Amino acid sequence: MLYNINKRLYLFEKGREEMAEVNVKKSSFFKEKKEVPNTDFSLLKGALIQNLDRLEKFVEAIPYKYIKEGNVKENA
Repeated sequence: MLYNINKRLYLFEKGREEMAEVNVKKSSFFKEKKEVPNTDFSLLKGALIQNLDRLEKFVEAIPYKYIKEGNVKENA
């Protein structure tokens, strides 16, 4: 019976050590992320340009009631 208690205490302490190690790894991971700022906006710029191009194509495909290609209907 004493063996079982000692074994449980050992496993409990080992589990606490492993949890502490995991917590240290997690905290160091987040600290590393905060220390290195990401200032590369080239991917964002590329995505925005691509979305603008898609929007322009979409708008060009819409048939206008008063404005057609080359002709502008004026109110007299």
